[in-house]
Amino acid sequence: MINVTDADFRGELARAKAWRPDAFYIQTSGSIAEGAVLRQARELGLNQQFFISSNLFTVRSYRLAMGPYSEGVIFGGPNLDRSLELTRTFIRAFRTKMGFEPGYAHGLMFDAPRIVGYGLNRAEGGPAVRDAIAKMTGLPTVLGGQLSMGADHYTSIPAIGVWLVKNGVENKVG
Repeated sequence: MINVTDADFRGELARAKAWRPDAFYIQTSGSIAEGAVLRQARELGLNQQFFISSNLFTVRSYRLAMGPYSEGVIFGGPNLDRSLELTRTFIRAFRTKMGFEPGYAHGLMFDAPRIVGYGLNRAEGGPAVRDAIAKMTGLPTVLGGQLSMGADHYTSIPAIGVWLVKNGVENKVG
């Protein structure tokens, strides 16, 4: 456990090193602390496997901030499905407007108003729109496959994966 408002994690990392763990799980939502933890861990000789349960490596600002410290890290989560025309169109438009490639978080932001539009096209008024979204099925997503609400009203995304950064490139491993 770390305090994400700190900048120096060498004390926590030294204690963790004494335990001789096989791996580390870190989830600080892409905060500045995440980069500091990885950098300081590597500086202290902690070369164990790091797991991060958000696929933030796809986001340009994250890669720029992490630099070489993301090498060998395993990320979990969705990614853009570049095999789809919908996704390729989204990537071209994003790159034209922003000047760089979008990441999965940008894909989520692209899909969010489309989900609202799905509800608005099927109902009028707040509760009716909400209920239409709760029954949503078959909405294509730039993350691959189709968005459908499950029985618990959470969206199922078929493009979830496990990604390993090797030589500065993210590769799907599961």
